[in-house]
Amino acid sequence: MASLSIFAAILAGIVAASSGFPHEKSLPRGEAEFYPLSASQEASLALPPTAPTSAFYGEVVTSTTTGEPAADGEGETSHVFEAPTAASAATRAAAASSAESYDELFLLAPIEVIGRRGFDPGTGAGSSIAVEKTRGRVDDAGALLSQETGVHVRDGGGNAALQSISIRGSGGNQVDMFINGVPLPSGLASAVSPGLFPLDALERIDIYRGSAPARYARAPLGGVLDIVTRNPEDAVAGVRAATGSLGRGEVSAFVPVKAGGTHLVLGGGFERSNGAFDYLDNAGTVFNTADDRIRARENNDRSAGNLFLLLEHPGDGVVVRGHALATGFNQGIAGFAWAPARAARLDTRLYATGVETVVHQGDWEFGVAGFGGILRERLRDVLGDFGAPNGNTLNTAEQAGARAVVGYNSRGVVEPELVVEAEWLRFGEETPQSASPNWYRRRLGAALSLRSDLRRLTLTATYHPELDVLQAGAGSNHDEAVHVLHAVSGGAALDIGHGVTLVANAGTGFRIPSIREQFGTRGFQLGNPKLRPETGRFVDAGLQVSGARADFGWFADLRWFRQDIDNIIAVYQSTPKAAKAGNFDSAVAAGGEAELRGSWRELNLGLNGVYQSVVNTGSIREYRGKMLPGRPRWELGFDTGWNAGFVHPFYRLDASGDLFLDPVNSPARHIDERFVHHVGLSVRPMQELTLTANLNNFTDTRTYDYLGLPLPGRTWALVAQYTLH
Repeated sequence: MASLSIFAAILAGIVAASSGFPHEKSLPRGEAEFYPLSASQEASLALPPTAPTSAFYGEVVTSTTTGEPAADGEGETSHVFEAPTAASAATRAAAASSAESYDELFLLAPIEVIGRRGFDPGTGAGSSIAVEKTRGRVDDAGALLSQETGVHVRDGGGNAALQSISIRGSGGNQVDMFINGVPLPSGLASAVSPGLFPLDALERIDIYRGSAPARYARAPLGGVLDIVTRNPEDAVAGVRAATGSLGRGEVSAFVPVKAGGTHLVLGGGFERSNGAFDYLDNAGTVFNTADDRIRARENNDRSAGNLFLLLEHPGDGVVVRGHALATGFNQGIAGFAWAPARAARLDTRLYATGVETVVHQGDWEFGVAGFGGILRERLRDVLGDFGAPNGNTLNTAEQAGARAVVGYNSRGVVEPELVVEAEWLRFGEETPQSASPNWYRRRLGAALSLRSDLRRLTLTATYHPELDVLQAGAGSNHDEAVHVLHAVSGGAALDIGHGVTLVANAGTGFRIPSIREQFGTRGFQLGNPKLRPETGRFVDAGLQVSGARADFGWFADLRWFRQDIDNIIAVYQSTPKAAKAGNFDSAVAAGGEAELRGSWRELNLGLNGVYQSVVNTGSIREYRGKMLPGRPRWELGFDTGWNAGFVHPFYRLDASGDLFLDPVNSPARHIDERFVHHVGLSVRPMQELTLTANLNNFTDTRTYDYLGLPLPGRTWALVAQYTLH
């Protein structure tokens, strides 16, 4: 069984904060010592949802195996034992005697941490962001993700519905997105924007770099994002209202309902913004300042609404969970700084649903899930800013699928898990002139994983085969493309004692061509029947260190990574009036990541950063050796907060290095490094009410995003949250 120092690293910095308590003490099997906590210490144990709830609401935490901690207790059961303050001596003795072993004794107290590294699959490949800690401090899920190590959010000019995610230099279409463990429908060319998901419905966001657990039955090149909704059994009612600059207004509410043994959460919200701000228009001539001028950002408004239903029905050895989400964005597409679009609008609708049943029979676990979704994107371009005048294009993706899981818990020797998933998707594109034929994708994937937890060593291995069939309807130039692919991955974590754990992961991945890349469209883009899937290899290695001394605690995660990607798909101009996708490029992304967190009494500090080189190694001479577009050389984040009584001031720095907007890295398409500072204050005049004031980008830094879209300068927001505890 792995020792508690692994567990301390997994929980990333929740460390001792009270003098007079022992930091570490060896105990034989069946023995434990208990140290009473003060009332203030118990009240301060505000843990993120990823922590097992039984781990900290008491006086002592003993040894644990590194499982898959989740708020609902899913995954492997962590062997964590507690003794609440009110527990009798007999209860405490029973808890001690039920443990398999006690290697170390830690007394842990909270540290306010947004990210959490290394909780799954036991080898440091995963991290989790707790939404609760940031409510009122960020506007959407994309802003939350931008604070995570190695995750770059391409924010579409500050528009939540146009966000895409890059992990360790990957492309946005190389990251797979899930909700509660089931896949989301993707569009003709790209994945769903994380900004579409209402924060009120979310509990956390799980992030996997490279190595993804078998339960996703995927092997993406860039990684996995899993949007995890609230646990209905623990939810409380709440209402939220916000106002701010850029004409922002927002209101949302959610309420738990219990019907018999079924727990439900019903919620919804609406928001709007005019998106108007001043920016510098350089007319597309970086080196000629004579034509620069200040302009007002127009056609940048948006309105959005959402409804969601969450369900959980616990039973005797059986748990049923479900979700239904409907969200929509209507927004102006303002265009580039030097070429604004005056009337183009995008209407996005996402509907996603899923139901999962999990059955526990002794050491066996059986699960079955069904899921479905619809993604509709309508672009109206009356003036032809993005194409022909009176353009009106509707793209639709419809999805249905099912998944089955079988797992066996062999108490740490060898724990197998088998996942089989089938998915069906239909894509369509309609214009006023014609409707393109329906395109179909049928996917059958599986994953077999083996996991072994020895005393101080955790090993994982996963094999993932997949069959993809892409098919076009009548009228298409190309009828069918069949792809059969395989991927493998593995990881190891070695606890060497004194709070130090060595971690390493390696594996392969792939990306199937999108429908648009494979078959083209009725308009500008042609299909390519010879297109091959993108393939890649990844490896990372590093260490995690945690410790505590009296009132001070710390956690560090240092990681080196490298990813080689072949057959990168790029669209090129094949004729004066048409474009075509081809396998032209390859790339190497390599660098280092670091996350440091600590606490001293009421003060919390966090620092994370990444330095990476993402270089084109393909066959095109003009591109070879150049940085891939939209990838900054480095990113740095720093946050701190002071939790004193009912007043909580906080500060955050978001900084990123320079990048290029084109594959040839021309100086005219260069974006400088940026440093953006944010400050805020949360006040809690009563337990149910939290008032938060944010001043974002208070130095009024004017810059552009990865597409050259201007970003707002200084903005402010006031948020009120009322929760019925």
